[in-house]
Amino acid sequence: MKKTHWFRNTLITLIACGLVGLVIALILFNANPGRTGVSSSIEFAFDGDAEGKAPNGYRFDLGG
Repeated sequence: MKKTHWFRNTLITLIACGLVGLVIALILFNANPGRTGVSSSIEFAFDGDAEGKAPNGYRFDLGG
């Protein structure tokens, strides 16, 4: 009867895939070394939001 060593083969395959993925990630990361920017915005749509009041009546401050 032939022994298959399925656990060893699975572990070797997972490690090989991880190494290939790491190499691809490093290549793609270094391919465009320029800085990238990001921006975000938040919009409220309830009564009192312009005055800094939450829907439950409490005051809120985005700066704090």
